[in-house]
Amino acid sequence: MAFLLTGENMEKTKDLAQNTVIITIGKVCTQFLNFFLLPLYTALLTQEEYGIADLYLNYVNLLVPVITLQMDMGLFRFMVNARKDDKQLQTTMTTGFICIVAQSVIAIALYLIISTFVSSVDFIYLLLNVISASCVAMTQQAARGIGDNISYAVSGLISAAVQIGMNLLLICVFGWRTEALYLSFLCGNTVCALFLFLRKRMYRYIRFAEASWKHFKELLAFSFPLMPNAICWWGVNAADRTIVSITLGSAANGLLAISHKFAALYTTGISIFTYPWTESAVLHYNEPDRDEFFFSVISTMFRLFLALCLGVIAGMPLIFNYVVNINFSDSYIQIPFFLVASLMNTIVGLYSVVFQAAMKTKYVAVTSIIAALTSVIVDIALIRFIGLYAPAVAALVAYSLFAVIRYRSAMRLVNAPLEGKVVASGAAVLALILAAYYSSSVILHAAAFILAVVYSVIINHKFLNTNIRVIRAKLKRKK
Repeated sequence: MAFLLTGENMEKTKDLAQNTVIITIGKVCTQFLNFFLLPLYTALLTQEEYGIADLYLNYVNLLVPVITLQMDMGLFRFMVNARKDDKQLQTTMTTGFICIVAQSVIAIALYLIISTFVSSVDFIYLLLNVISASCVAMTQQAARGIGDNISYAVSGLISAAVQIGMNLLLICVFGWRTEALYLSFLCGNTVCALFLFLRKRMYRYIRFAEASWKHFKELLAFSFPLMPNAICWWGVNAADRTIVSITLGSAANGLLAISHKFAALYTTGISIFTYPWTESAVLHYNEPDRDEFFFSVISTMFRLFLALCLGVIAGMPLIFNYVVNINFSDSYIQIPFFLVASLMNTIVGLYSVVFQAAMKTKYVAVTSIIAALTSVIVDIALIRFIGLYAPAVAALVAYSLFAVIRYRSAMRLVNAPLEGKVVASGAAVLALILAAYYSSSVILHAAAFILAVVYSVIINHKFLNTNIRVIRAKLKRKK
């Protein structure tokens, strides 16, 4: 991957590109393995079973940032600047891991209190999955903090492979249902956390004598404002599932979960890039050519993700029936809404790193709360009138508002605007593709896909030409 930069910025983009490629390989393989099981889930699980399991796993994702207080992100942020200072690394790592142990103990205590009133095996799985997922978050960000993106990527691949293997065994062989998904998720996360902890010998950095109350307060001051940002994803992505389950039933939530699945696959793209992008932004934020660097990266990546969004929407009519069982076919209608919402999320992700680099995470908290409240209010207001369309509309409205607010706030810190011509032309092409998507004409579906490919090549031709030249130069040197 190469960006359109010259001079000193080339070294920055080389590091960014290298880290992006490493994480991309791990994430893409992970998502591919998970996507491979979609036909299995939709064929062997009922809409209600899949809806319940999906809601459960989203509650896990909600509780992890609450339990960790987003200390994992603070751990990464402070370790990046302490890579050459072993004592500072020990202080940061020790403080972070003491926090996760204390938070896990608190979670267990809360579970014991709640279990006296409500006893369910699902609550046991919920507790264990939240703790294991919290450990994964801490170990993964610690690995990134000390600069090992390869181990980070490999750990995700190992986790996915364990989950898939156990799902195949428990569902296909032993006939388990939702419990199979819970146990597979737990085992995958546990193996992932242990792999990183032992591979990177993180125990070397844990020295209780180095724990610092002052450092804890610094970590908390950075991390705590990020917690509403993480919970926001529940407000936009998981609150709609809760509302649908209560209003329309778990079976309807199963359909909604499938609609989200394709958007989640797309969102993986921005999450892949956000990790190395955050690292580069933090390292180079205070340099004099910062605005040029930020503008080039953001412009390039927005063009690529716009092209990817258009391509996925245009290609969906051609592949949908091959990857989703007919029992879940009603989910087809909502998919474009969530994909466009994810495109808005791309803008959020590209500009969010600015606040972390500038150590102004309070901005992140405020905008996240606004987006979450918007999603919930729109969802509740519309659900009884338009049914399953309500979550899709709510997500689109919330993410669009989120993107506008986050963009305008970030522009106060860096001068890296989106390109107006690309935004306008992309909107026009999207409208044509959506018109074809909701038609029943195979010819229009094919034409829309061709349009998406041609447009994508046009807006990304400089990026493609740059990378082609780089690849050719490398091949010539090898000869």
